[in-house]
Amino acid sequence: MSGAVSGVAKRIQEVAPSAVYVHCYAHRLNLVIVDTCKTVKEAANFFALLQQLYVFVSGSNVHQRWLQIQAAMFPGEQPRELKRLSDSRWACRADACVVVKTRLKAILRLLHRISEDDDGERAVEATGLLAQMDERFAARLVLMSTLLQKTKSLSTMLQQDDVDLSAASNLAAVIIDELQDMRSNDDTFCEIWQEVDGVVNDCRDDLAPTRRRRAPRPSTRLEGYHVLEATGQQEQAAPEVDFKVNFMFPVLDRMLQEMRGRFSDQNCRLMKGIDALTPSSENFLSPENLKALQETYGADQEDLRHELHQVKRLIERKASKEEAVPKSMQGLVNFLEPYKDAFFELYRLSKIAAIIPVTSASCERSFSAMKLIKTYLRNSMGNERLSDLGMLSIEKLNMDEFVDKFAASHKNRRIKFKLV
Repeated sequence: MSGAVSGVAKRIQEVAPSAVYVHCYAHRLNLVIVDTCKTVKEAANFFALLQQLYVFVSGSNVHQRWLQIQAAMFPGEQPRELKRLSDSRWACRADACVVVKTRLKAILRLLHRISEDDDGERAVEATGLLAQMDERFAARLVLMSTLLQKTKSLSTMLQQDDVDLSAASNLAAVIIDELQDMRSNDDTFCEIWQEVDGVVNDCRDDLAPTRRRRAPRPSTRLEGYHVLEATGQQEQAAPEVDFKVNFMFPVLDRMLQEMRGRFSDQNCRLMKGIDALTPSSENFLSPENLKALQETYGADQEDLRHELHQVKRLIERKASKEEAVPKSMQGLVNFLEPYKDAFFELYRLSKIAAIIPVTSASCERSFSAMKLIKTYLRNSMGNERLSDLGMLSIEKLNMDEFVDKFAASHKNRRIKFKLV
C-alpha cells in the first residue's frame, strides 16, 4: 500500500504530487501493541497462553462448567467470557487481560477440577495450562493489563466519529510520558509489584509453584584457592528483579520505541493541522497548528495569516447577530464558499483537510455491516439488493435527532395520535 517503489501511494503521488499518504492513526496504535506482543519473546509466550486458555474454556463441555463455577464464586454478577486474541481487533488484548485478571481464581479452580477428570486428554491439557500459570504469569498479567488499559483510552478516542485530533495527539504524548515514567520511576514499579502481590496472595493455593533455578555451587577444583576473576556463576535474582529486568523493561522499551516512531511530533503535526480547521476544536484557526498544512501544500504564509484574522472576525460578527456559523469542517467549507476569492488560501486548505482521512475506523465499520447483512441465509442475494440494504444500514437515520426535534416543537408531549 505505502511502498516507495510501486505501492498505491507512490502511484497516486506520480499523478498528484501534492497527495499525502496518511496511515490511519488508530491502526498505528494497534500496530504498536501487536509489534510489542510479537517481538518480545516473553510477551509473545504470555499472549499465546491467553489464547490457549480461550480455546480450552470455549469448548462446549468446559464452557458449561466455566459458567457454573462463576455463578458459584461470583453470585449476582454477570458471567464473564474469555476473549479471543486477534491482530485486527484493537481492544481484544486489553479486554482479554482484564477478564483473566478479574476471573483468575475461577479459571484456576476450573483447571484444577478438570485436571482430576476421567477424560484423559482434557485432564492432560488442563494440567499443562496449570503448570504455566505460576507467580510469573500473575506478574505479567498485572503489567500487561496496566499497559494495555493506558493505550485503550487513546484507541477509543481515535475511533470516534467526532474525534478531537489535537486532544488525541496530546493524549498520545501523555501516554508516552507515562510509559517513560514506568520505565524510570521505582515508585511506579513498587505500586505494580504490590498489585502483583495482591493477586498472588489471593490465588496462592491454586497457582503453580514457580520454578527456581538451582543455586550455583562453586567448582570443587577451586577449593583452597583465592579466585580473583569471575567464574561465570551468578546468584539467582529476586523475583521482582527478575520480572523487572527480563520482562517489564523489554516490553516498555519496545512500546516506547514504537510509540515514539509512530506518534512522533512530525507525524502528529498533520493531525493538529486538520484539527485547527475543525470549528468545535479549541485550536480552531490557530496559525501555529495550521503551519503543517500550510507548508505541505505551499500556501502563502502572509496571505493565510491575514485570512485567518479576517475569518475569525467574520464568524464572531455572525455569531453576535445570531446567524448561522460553521459547526463542522464541512460546514466551514460551505461557509467559505461565497468568500472563496477573498479567502483563497484558507478555502483551499479547508477543502483539502475535509477529504484527508486521518482515521479509517468509521469507513471500516461498513465492512462489519456487510457481514451482518449478507449472512449465510442471504447468500444468493444480488448486488443491487445488497447495495441498497448496505446503504440503509450504514446511512441509517439517527432516531435521537427526531426525538429531540419532536420534544423541542411540542411543549405538551402527551399528544393523541390518530391512525389514518
